[in-house]
Amino acid sequence: MSEDNIKKIVLLMHEELELLKALKDTLEKQKTQIFGSKVDSFSDTVQLEDDLLNRIKVVDQERILFMNNLSLLYGEESLLTLTKLEKYVDGDYKISISNIKDQFISLIEDIRQLNLENRFLVKKSMVFVQKNLNVLKDFTKNDYVYSMNGGYGNVYTPANRMMDRSM
Repeated sequence: MSEDNIKKIVLLMHEELELLKALKDTLEKQKTQIFGSKVDSFSDTVQLEDDLLNRIKVVDQERILFMNNLSLLYGEESLLTLTKLEKYVDGDYKISISNIKDQFISLIEDIRQLNLENRFLVKKSMVFVQKNLNVLKDFTKNDYVYSMNGGYGNVYTPANRMMDRSM
């Protein structure tokens, strides 16, 4: 395999790894923001996540196209994977490709796990918010209020409300 081909594929994979690391960092920030109920900054990281995913898709498609071309060049019947690519390289490049493969596997598993955790946290947050909204909505269906003396009961009020603010 020519050294130019190896350098090109290694550069593409390093670029994709950097984008995956940035995605992992973004997902970790989202997890913290979900715990902290930081809606504005969470929205910003969702937009950043979307941008990173689009950039990863572009680099990934470029890498797959290049690997397809290498597959044809080396007579492989299927897509040339990193494991198969290792067979065609020697020395430092073989070590480099092996390290890249391990990093890909690790990062993709970390991202998958963070996605699962974030999805779970968002779902639980939405259930919590919905329950609170239901409680507030139920208060508007009756004339129960908290009075100035701290009591709670069925009191005539001009409009349904949760608290008696009269003096």
